[in-house]
Amino acid sequence: MNFRGLGWDGVSLVLLSVFFVYFLWHSLAVVLYPVWLDESEGYMLNSAVQFLEGGILYSDVNLPGSLPNPYPPLFTVFSAFLMLLRGKGLLAGRLLSLFASLLCGFLLFRIMRLLRVGFVRALVFSLLFYTSRFIFLWSPLFRVDMLALFFSLCGIYFVLWRGGGLVSSVFFFVLAFYTKQSFIAAPLAVFLYCLLHNRRLGLKFFLIFLFSCMAVFILINQMTSGQFFLNIVSYNLNRFSWEVALLWLSFSLLLHLPLVLGSISGLVRGGVSVVSFYLILSLLSSFSVGKYGAYFNYFIEPFAVMIVVSSLGFANKGFQQVLLVVSCILFFSVSASLDYVVDMSDARVTGFDNLAGVMRGVGGDVLSEDPQLAISAGKKVAFHPQWFSELESAGLWNSSGITRACRNHEFSLVVLLEGDSKFKRFPELLKCVHSVYNKTSLVDVSGVKYGVYQ
Repeated sequence: MNFRGLGWDGVSLVLLSVFFVYFLWHSLAVVLYPVWLDESEGYMLNSAVQFLEGGILYSDVNLPGSLPNPYPPLFTVFSAFLMLLRGKGLLAGRLLSLFASLLCGFLLFRIMRLLRVGFVRALVFSLLFYTSRFIFLWSPLFRVDMLALFFSLCGIYFVLWRGGGLVSSVFFFVLAFYTKQSFIAAPLAVFLYCLLHNRRLGLKFFLIFLFSCMAVFILINQMTSGQFFLNIVSYNLNRFSWEVALLWLSFSLLLHLPLVLGSISGLVRGGVSVVSFYLILSLLSSFSVGKYGAYFNYFIEPFAVMIVVSSLGFANKGFQQVLLVVSCILFFSVSASLDYVVDMSDARVTGFDNLAGVMRGVGGDVLSEDPQLAISAGKKVAFHPQWFSELESAGLWNSSGITRACRNHEFSLVVLLEGDSKFKRFPELLKCVHSVYNKTSLVDVSGVKYGVYQ
């Protein structure tokens, strides 16, 4: 193939097309893998199953068997309805997330075209979206972020496409907020941009968005007897570390350094615009990664906006074109060489099935450190060590109740990770398990050992 005749955009397009095929192959492998690859998938699955079986989205965490649900309802509800077709497993939520991710790439392409980026250049940058480690690993997981990003990009697209018809974008911004409450950078960007050009229209847009969000909030809060507010606000006020936030921000920007440079150029060349406000506000929003328990998914939104702004910044100059190709190779190499913290082996699936079978064979409630094990065994998920440790530190929950249930032998079975159990955050509970229950077996799940106590 004559790469010289293709030009730098053509070379980038060939490289990115190859990687996109790899992205699809990897994503489908993840979607079809029946065991969690990010621990929070198990708790997201539990929320969807609880809604599907009993219509419960938010409940009092001080009631036995209740868990905090830190996210607004949309992703959970959509996943639950898909489970009617695909069963109570990870497949429904993973398919929803992957489909949203693919639509995000299409919307990025359309947004860049509206900003007068050339067809090939827009296609190159929309495919570049899938080479980031963040998108590569997160797209096929049972998590809320890709759907929230899709709704936010829909809102931005309608702002740019319809011009002054900003009100129509409010619908999608509200959907984004009620998928993940941290996705407010896009409507704020539109509001600030409008204030500079048409203050009356900006205030109208902001008031419609604000009142729409408030109306939905009041409705859901009333329907859940105040538990909606407690779950997504009060129970979400985890410890915050500026040091962690800056560390994550530095890592993320260095990982995508070519796009950072392209974004700076794009901000200079593009001037004041909706997308420039969006990029700055989404980067500020990503500082919430300093919250305890947060992860790199908080940088998915600013990365997507960087794709758009960078497409405006890469001119047809030699060194910038070379930088674009280097970006493709760099992102490809990083994403292809890093994977999830757990393996996707058949041995892990077999081990989980065996453990779930043991749990399924006992009557009554179980106390499992792994949420998906309990769900697979048809049991309720009784505990979330990470969230409850934060709630106890904040004085919103007390571990005495579950410790008392342990002492009264209310759990027919307890399954704990050996050596690195998260129950270490609750010394009295862990001491109770070891004193009241007998370890009957030690199950190896692809190198991870679980102790079974009865």
